[in-house]
Amino acid sequence: MSEEKGPAAVVLLRRSDGMVLGITRGDCPWAWHLPGGKKEPGESIAQTARRELLEETGVNIRTGALVTLCEFTSSTGRPVHAFQCERNGLPERFDPTAAGQPAWVPPSLLVAECMPFAAECRRILTAAGVLLQAEHVLSASEWPRATVGS
Repeated sequence: MSEEKGPAAVVLLRRSDGMVLGITRGDCPWAWHLPGGKKEPGESIAQTARRELLEETGVNIRTGALVTLCEFTSSTGRPVHAFQCERNGLPERFDPTAAGQPAWVPPSLLVAECMPFAAECRRILTAAGVLLQAEHVLSASEWPRATVGS
C-alpha cells in the first residue's frame, strides 16, 4: 500500500512582457519549473506558497496577495495548490538559492516535453490564461542564461 503524499503549493509570478518566474533544481540545473514545494506541519497551504517562494527565489509576498488558480493531483500523486500573485518591483536577475537558480523565462520553456514538471506547469499556466503554442520551439536566444548576482 502506498503512503498518501502531503500537499504542495506552487506560485506563478508573471511580468507584463509575458515572462514567468521559473527556477531550476540544484540537482538538475537544466530542468525548469515554477517555485513551490511541500507543506510543512502547522502551516496553511497559502503560507507554504509564501515560504517556498521566499526560500527558492528571495521574493517576499504577503499571504493575502495570493490568488488560487487551481488544485489538482500531480503525476506523482501529490495534491497541488497553485497560486498566482501580482507584485511590482521584482528584480531582473536573481541570486542563486539553495534550491536552484531563479530567472525570468518564457512560459514555453516550462512546458517543453523534456521538462520533468511540464504537465503540471501546463495545467497551471492554462488556468492562469497564459496562451501556449505547442508548435513553438525555443531558439537558443530564448533559453534563459543563469546569471549569478547582478
